[in-house]
Amino acid sequence: MTEPVGPHPRYSAFSAGPAGLVLMFSNMVFGIVVGALAGAWSNPGGTGTAASDSAPLTGLLGGVVLGAVAAGYQYAVWTNYPRAAAAIVTLASGFMLGFGLLDSAGEFRGSPNTLDAIIVGAVMEAAFFAFLGITHEANMTAGDAFCTSVGAIYGFAIAALVLGYIGSTSSVSDASALLYGPAIGEIAGGILAYAFRPTPRTVAIAGLIPLGITAVYMTALSTVSGSRPAYWGAAIGVLVVSAVVTGILSSGIARPNEPAPAPALTPAPPPAKTTTGLNIDWMPTVTLAPDTVHGRGTVPGIGVVGRF
Repeated sequence: MTEPVGPHPRYSAFSAGPAGLVLMFSNMVFGIVVGALAGAWSNPGGTGTAASDSAPLTGLLGGVVLGAVAAGYQYAVWTNYPRAAAAIVTLASGFMLGFGLLDSAGEFRGSPNTLDAIIVGAVMEAAFFAFLGITHEANMTAGDAFCTSVGAIYGFAIAALVLGYIGSTSSVSDASALLYGPAIGEIAGGILAYAFRPTPRTVAIAGLIPLGITAVYMTALSTVSGSRPAYWGAAIGVLVVSAVVTGILSSGIARPNEPAPAPALTPAPPPAKTTTGLNIDWMPTVTLAPDTVHGRGTVPGIGVVGRF
């Protein structure tokens, strides 16, 4: 029950990695919530006795299914905390993507099919785990998980700004496109994390500061020109430019697991050589010499011995 899981020792008899229970619990809660929504929206308008009666059953079913799948996965595959956090964000982004796709296709006109949205989210989470398995990226760092999460936030923010600009120039706007942003942004953030392996500090500087700058700009000018296209266009420009600038400034921060440069070694001086070309080590020693003062016997003294 405690055999190693790949290069990692097994965490316990029930979990291969330290974050297995976190992954299982989060998937179970997510399944309960969205499953209850599926039952509550099973009838047109989302109201009525049938809808309210089916919500507990579908919530229980969603929690059991997603929780069981996550339980089996975390039992067999080593999972750390960053990997579990990224999986939760991926599941939520996929759920929103499913809502957006189905709403654009007209599936939600009067009778939202939340079950299909759950399937899209589960498929996206499965694709995320498959990508980790193919690329052998089981050891996700906190910077990797943070980068994917911030990417989802960026996707939502950029989609909101673009829809705001479109809404200010025309009366036609598809709000369901807002739900595509988190999934697209998370995929982009995952690619950046895989390519650059940033630290959490790098992601905080290059990701959160531009969002704060854009929020301050929009708050300051919302009462002056909040409905004009230039306001939304400038907000998009502020976000993009500040993200590029902070990304360049934070690129010099060290990456995790990056080996430190080896110190320069000073070569040892070559051994001294005599005129005969032989290497001789001179060592002091105690010697006995004739007593030239008294003319008899020997006296101790200090001499030198050469060792070849």
